[in-house]
Amino acid sequence: MRAKRAYALRPTFDAKIRLARLLRESSDFAQMRTLAREAFAQVPEYRKPEMRALITRLLGPTALDTDQARDRHTR
Repeated sequence: MRAKRAYALRPTFDAKIRLARLLRESSDFAQMRTLAREAFAQVPEYRKPEMRALITRLLGPTALDTDQARDRHTR
């Protein structure tokens, strides 16, 4: 996948979000959430509310959930 190669060369916030969108479209939700959390961790504290809204709008409401939290919600 070209997106994974591009991400490997330059793992920026934008590259992580773009790859996460592709992973979401291919139903790889666990990897999508991992990348979303990694991207969110890069964000300065003062921009977190804005970026949380952006990530959830682009990737869905569970994008920043941990896999364990997601498992608790589905049981």
